[in-house]
Amino acid sequence: MILRLLLFVFFFPLLRADSALSPSFLFDIGIRKPEHYNLLYLAAQQNHQAALRQLSSTAIQHNHMYWVSKSAEIGSVDSLFFLANNTSEVATKKHYLSQAAQLGHSESQFQLALLTASSSAKERLLENAAYSGHKKAIVSLYYLLNKKGTADQDNLWFAQAAEIDIDLTSAYADFLWLQQSPEVSIEWLNKQADNPVNEVKYQTATLAADIEHTRWRKPVTTFLDNRTEQPQCAIDIQFIAGSLLAIEQIAELSHRFQGDPRFASFPICFNPPVWLSPEALACSNAVDKRLTCSLQAVSELASITDFTHAIVVADSGIANVHNGVMFLDKQDDYRVFLHELAHFAGFVDEYEVDAQMANKLCTSTQAPNLVYAENKPALSNTEFARYQTDYEDLVLTKTSTCEQVNSNAYKPVQQTTFMEHHDIGVIPKVYLNIWKDSLNDKLSLTPIYVNFAQWFESNGNHKQAGYWWHKYNKYRS
Repeated sequence: MILRLLLFVFFFPLLRADSALSPSFLFDIGIRKPEHYNLLYLAAQQNHQAALRQLSSTAIQHNHMYWVSKSAEIGSVDSLFFLANNTSEVATKKHYLSQAAQLGHSESQFQLALLTASSSAKERLLENAAYSGHKKAIVSLYYLLNKKGTADQDNLWFAQAAEIDIDLTSAYADFLWLQQSPEVSIEWLNKQADNPVNEVKYQTATLAADIEHTRWRKPVTTFLDNRTEQPQCAIDIQFIAGSLLAIEQIAELSHRFQGDPRFASFPICFNPPVWLSPEALACSNAVDKRLTCSLQAVSELASITDFTHAIVVADSGIANVHNGVMFLDKQDDYRVFLHELAHFAGFVDEYEVDAQMANKLCTSTQAPNLVYAENKPALSNTEFARYQTDYEDLVLTKTSTCEQVNSNAYKPVQQTTFMEHHDIGVIPKVYLNIWKDSLNDKLSLTPIYVNFAQWFESNGNHKQAGYWWHKYNKYRS
């Protein structure tokens, strides 16, 4: 021990000179014999970064905690990070992460941010890590800023996060579409063809393909999608998107419906979707109210494109159908779509409706899925009688539809159907049969022409109203 000390005292002055015991020399010897931690340590103490990295990696590899700690003391971020993740004490973990974070270690900055209660400190740590290119920090910083309502004005983090996090990809493309232009959004989507994140690459390619099938510029021709392969159309549906997210949703709904074997023989046809600007649609977009949009742009579209019904997908609002127009918001899924689509064929809700609607519905004799009566009739005396041969388990069951008025409504099955609860209800086989039969009876259908006619009448434009009433009468003939 005394001999080692004498040697150290004798040679120490030489370490600062260009001599055989310089940091480089110590590193050269130490790297040949990694178990000689002291040589690497002496070189690392004199700011030899390669020696410090070697000392740290060797100590970590052999789990030599003494030298891990010693290398941490002289600034090894790898050792500090190793110590932080090998302790169960939160305070100790934060101590080591803080030291590594101050030295610019982005993963330590990110992990420390997750342990930090202060919003401002968390934001600062995430921002430092994000500027270093730390992907999780970039995404977390965007969500933090968005939650605080202080997103960066240049959308730097939104743009970067969208290229990393699949949950933000469509949202950013939609943001560009609405805030700048469809062209800018499409350009950004195409640039993601080389994105290393496979999920993002696939998502953006899918979006770009959906746009290719959408007439997002002003439509100038009439053309129908695969019309020759479909049955004769009882209703021609025009999807109308109010945003890029709506285009994505429409593609999903259309794809699922056309691939759903239950509807393979239904005489329902779809036009290629059209994008109309939010300004043109002027939708209400109130979350807690029935969604409505202006019919001006839709009627202009109908004057140059042939369709009998329209589905408008907008930002937010309660889904509904009114005289040949379905309104959906971007949250509505396939089950909501099917519920509303059945309304096109005259199906009525089987849950309790308000008094105004009940007064209108429950005095009618026209409802494919319901019969209205004060007292429960015999099944054989209803329109459902013709289905008894094929469906022996039919039984009239009271629904809640007419609870608000002095009348009752009965459905032909016992189970809860999709017309009562779209999320848990089923579509009974007899309903599919009734639905198809209703579509083939044009007198029971209400095309969008009625909506246009009434809308123009309410605005005093009787000439246009007359044109659409003429279209309606021709449709029914």
